[in-house]
Amino acid sequence: MLISRPTPCSTCPLRSVAPYGDEATSRASEIEALRKSSLTFPARRLIYREGHESQEIYQLYDGWAFCYKTTSDGRRQILSFLLPGDTIGFPLLFGERMSFSVKALTALTACAFDRQQLMAFLLSRPTLAKRVVALIGNMANCTDEQLMNIGRHSASERIVRLIASIVKRLQVRGLGNGNVYPFPLTQLLLADATGLTPIHVGRMLRDLRDDGLFTFDNKTLTVHDSARLLRE
Repeated sequence: MLISRPTPCSTCPLRSVAPYGDEATSRASEIEALRKSSLTFPARRLIYREGHESQEIYQLYDGWAFCYKTTSDGRRQILSFLLPGDTIGFPLLFGERMSFSVKALTALTACAFDRQQLMAFLLSRPTLAKRVVALIGNMANCTDEQLMNIGRHSASERIVRLIASIVKRLQVRGLGNGNVYPFPLTQLLLADATGLTPIHVGRMLRDLRDDGLFTFDNKTLTVHDSARLLRE
C-alpha cells in the first residue's frame, strides 16, 4: 500500500456516483478537507478481513475490488464487485468490524477517510443522509437479486445477469468505448460469484460467445447484442 498524489475532489469524474451525489460539486472543498490521503493497493491485496476492526473507509477511484465470505473449509462466495466510485467498506459507516472481506481485484487507487468523521459529515446534511439511506436500500436490493440469481436461475442466466449488471454500472460511470468495456474478471471469479465451477463457467461463456451475445479478450468485454444483454 503506497500513498499517491490525490486527485482534487472538484475535478473527480466519479463525484455523481459517490455517496455525496448531486452535492459533490458544491461540497468538493469540504469532502477534500475530510480526505486523509490517497492510497494505491496492488492486485490481490487484502484490504479488509472479515471480523477485523478498522477506522478507515475508502472511496474507490481507479481499479476493481470484490467483497467475499469464505466457509470454514476455505470455499469462497463473492458477494459483489466494486467499481470506481464505489465505497470500499461501506458497513464500517455503522460499526467498527467488517462483516465480509474485501480484496483488490486489480491494482487500484482509493481515497481514505476516517469512518467516524465521514459518517458525521454525511448524517449532518439531510440531503446526503437521504442518499446514504438510499444506498443502503440499493445494497439490500442487490443482495436480494444475487440470492435470486444463484437460487433460481440456470447457469447461463446467472452469468448473463451478472455481466449485464456490471455493464450497466460501467455505463453509468462512462467506463467503456462503444460496446467494449474493461472486464478483468476470470472464470474463477465468475464461478465464485455465481455458485458454479470454473469449468462450467467456461462452457457457458463459449456457448454465449457462439450465440453472439458477447466475447472476452485481453481483459475486455465486447458486447455484440446490447439490447438482448441488458434486457436480461
